[in-house]
Amino acid sequence: MTRREWLWLAAVPLRAGEAIDLFAALATEISEGDAEAALRWFDRRLPGYDKLAAALRALLSQNDVGCSIEFRSRDELEFEMDWQLDIRTKELSGIFERRQERVRSRVEKQGRSWRIVAFEPVSVFDPPRP
Repeated sequence: MTRREWLWLAAVPLRAGEAIDLFAALATEISEGDAEAALRWFDRRLPGYDKLAAALRALLSQNDVGCSIEFRSRDELEFEMDWQLDIRTKELSGIFERRQERVRSRVEKQGRSWRIVAFEPVSVFDPPRP
């Protein structure tokens, strides 16, 4: 590891690395179709939580979803990310939709776990319209 790489890593708080791991786990759980596991990362007091939960459950029950996240910026524990969802219906027709959305989110440590306390737009999880 070069001195420059080490200095960059030293400047990134460990808690930010843990928060980034949260989003990696979230993307994996969405890709595996596990809505309940994915929802555990969200604080239930998050504005729009009920809409987000209903949309994510519907999306994953009706579709196979591949999820990837690319981080654009970070300011403390606020993140701006590009989310890509590759959505294929479970029906025989197998309609495919690629959705790309810029998402803004904030995380905080609650006890021993990280939780997403802000997430916009929650519509990123809306099921495709027929």
